[in-house]
Amino acid sequence: MRIPEIPMLIKSLYFAGRPSLLILGPPGIGKSESVRAAAAAVAKELGLPLVEYSDDVYLDVVKNPEVCLLVDLRLTEVEPADIVGVPRPVDGGAVQYFPQAWAKALSKAKCGFLFLDELTNVQRDDVAAVAYKLLLEKKAGFTKFSEGAMVVAAGNDPETSPIARPLPAPLINRVVVLKAEPPTVEEWYQYMAERHGDFDKRTYLYLTLYPEDLLEKAASLETVNNFATPRSWTTLALLLARGVESPDVIYGLLGPAVGAKFKAFISTKVDVEDVLSNPQKFDGLKPDERLILLHEVARAAEHRDVSKFVEFLQGRMEWLILFLRLVKRDVAAKLLSAMPHEVVTRLYKVATIVEKLKK
Repeated sequence: MRIPEIPMLIKSLYFAGRPSLLILGPPGIGKSESVRAAAAAVAKELGLPLVEYSDDVYLDVVKNPEVCLLVDLRLTEVEPADIVGVPRPVDGGAVQYFPQAWAKALSKAKCGFLFLDELTNVQRDDVAAVAYKLLLEKKAGFTKFSEGAMVVAAGNDPETSPIARPLPAPLINRVVVLKAEPPTVEEWYQYMAERHGDFDKRTYLYLTLYPEDLLEKAASLETVNNFATPRSWTTLALLLARGVESPDVIYGLLGPAVGAKFKAFISTKVDVEDVLSNPQKFDGLKPDERLILLHEVARAAEHRDVSKFVEFLQGRMEWLILFLRLVKRDVAAKLLSAMPHEVVTRLYKVATIVEKLKK
């Protein structure tokens, strides 16, 4: 299933009975973000505030359970007692498990999501066993979650992570298993535009030229070097937008191979003034030079007249569509309003066809 489709599927499962769900897929493709988006969508549907659990909100949730509570547990960082609770002696010579605060809060909240991250990367059998109980029984020790709680786990396939391990067949047979496909470059762009807005679009331009570098193949993951994933591209795009352009940071996020290619790409030099004066020279540029030029002209469009260049691009619709995605919305609206009606009509038709072909 495509990553952008997962939040709505989780929402539909929530209102259809809340079966436990396991999302499998490569690292860094947006599984965690999908669960957060689903929780937000359910909370909105129910008219409840979405609250992400921390110890600071525990008492508030217990006193006022009219919330949708999201509890995020990274299973590679917990002990069994962090899940089942802590044993304490009580009257009568017995021992009682006192629940963890997050479990008590989840037992009270009107709506809740327990997100179990990195399930397949858990190497300790004792932690894995209690995590499986969370999925199967919706209980932490003896503390049962509220009727409005849903448990969602995520993990990597053994094919995409060298430390991922298979799960017991009885567990798999009792949960909904969802295979998440990595996002396309266009899906990643849409996420960035909607979630962050201000990001360095040279990352997007590079990925239109080298879409295979959005997520490196599994064979390259068995290394001490970092590797390119949608998550690392997101981090890099935000850092670049804030002026951090160190080669060490680029290599540290994308790994040596993709990092070197991206560094060479953003180092490409073009004579922007020459092309703005003579737009026909655009056709003589190499693909990477064209992309960098579009980026620089898009930045210049905020404070100078680029109408001559935009008029030239009207005969090259796919490049015009790409250019309009690079400029800010108010600039794009201004440029569109100045175009002939027939050009705008054709532009939307071509954009629709291109989107369909890319899906």
